[in-house]
Amino acid sequence: MIVAAALAITAGLGWLDLITGPEIGFSLFYLVPILACGWWAGRLAALIMALCAAAAWFAAEIASRPAADLSRGWRGASSPACRRSAQATRPPRWA
Repeated sequence: MIVAAALAITAGLGWLDLITGPEIGFSLFYLVPILACGWWAGRLAALIMALCAAAAWFAAEIASRPAADLSRGWRGASSPACRRSAQATRPPRWA
């Protein structure tokens, strides 16, 4: 249930990121579903959500900036790394 809701939120954020263009950054908002998955569904779900969020962000970035530049590749590589590090900071579950 948490993962499905997080996927829906990520898809909505990707759509908002696409229609608002590159002037408004949504990177911080993409962390919310990742952290929610990490907290309630575990590390694997958070990792999958981080990859989905990075794909949504990158798709919106490509669609809103048609001109090719080298910085897009760097941002495309560093964005998943930032999301992965946020996913890895989840506190451990206590038995």
